[in-house]
Amino acid sequence: MAHWGQDSWREILEQICDQSQEMEAHLIPVASVVTQILRMMVKKIPQDDEIGTNVIIVLELCHSTRNLAPISTALRRMLDPGSTENTSYIENTLVPFALALKRFTVDREIPPTSQPYADIFKLVLMKWLAKVLGPKPHDVDVPVTIMQNVSGHCDGCHDVARFFRAEKEEVLALEYIGSVKRKHLEKQLQKHASEGVAKWNMISSLPQGLMVRSSWSTLYPLSDRWVLFDVQITKSAEVYQRQMWKHRLKEGIKLLKMISKVEEEQREVLGAEYLGVMKQLYGIEVPSASTLTAATTASAQVPAARKRVLSNLNRDAAATGSMSVRGPLEATDTAKKKRRVTGDIEVIDLT
Repeated sequence: MAHWGQDSWREILEQICDQSQEMEAHLIPVASVVTQILRMMVKKIPQDDEIGTNVIIVLELCHSTRNLAPISTALRRMLDPGSTENTSYIENTLVPFALALKRFTVDREIPPTSQPYADIFKLVLMKWLAKVLGPKPHDVDVPVTIMQNVSGHCDGCHDVARFFRAEKEEVLALEYIGSVKRKHLEKQLQKHASEGVAKWNMISSLPQGLMVRSSWSTLYPLSDRWVLFDVQITKSAEVYQRQMWKHRLKEGIKLLKMISKVEEEQREVLGAEYLGVMKQLYGIEVPSASTLTAATTASAQVPAARKRVLSNLNRDAAATGSMSVRGPLEATDTAKKKRRVTGDIEVIDLT
């Protein structure tokens, strides 16, 4: 971890807190001094791979000194405009920082909807969806469907089928495959791995082996000893991209649930973006909060409207001397008179 003087700053803050009463007796504004020191710490944080860890350190000091004013400034250090558009920064810095920030808030019983934390959670998720996940490609499940048809009970077939189902794997190497197994596996690939899914070529060499790899990968030794391969299989770029999107989709759902598993809190944090996020992650249309409120209000109004109608009918009936209208659970005197018991069975005369 790069040293930026955090230990020295911490010692200074501890000394100030220990001598706060004496300083206040001399009319020294302790809170103001602590705020200035924390803001100086924020400015000194290096813009490197450890920036997220260092920002959390400052947040911890803000809470331990009960001086929350610099928190927003510290959080903004994570949001450099150039960095937040970079996919690598989002994946390797922003997302881990969001996870650490979530632990920080949970430990202090701070709800995810509290500001300024909610804005950070929202920004990280939206940047990740736009820059890392991206739009859904077509036919995400094509590789799985194809390799489920691979027949045979040999280890090679099982390994290749598993490899094509895997979402993140780039290289599969099967070493020292005999000629019989090699021919069998090649036959299965010719039958099921059609053009546009994978390509392969034969390499006459000893020892006999097999290498399966993504299209953009480069051939490299898989161990300290040099390995030669009989067959080299290359996934198409389209297949690999589909599989990686499917894997990232699962990560996006985890990221949303990391913010909160409670729908009301998710809506509050994401605001107007909530509906779009639900559609992108789950592929479903979710009713807006206003629609749900209107439906709940309408449902609540039905019993009240019914009571008003019954009340009006009763009033009108009383004015004309007619029988009042009863609710569905009330029995009339006539019905009571026509009910009789025969043996152990109760009978109601409907004639």
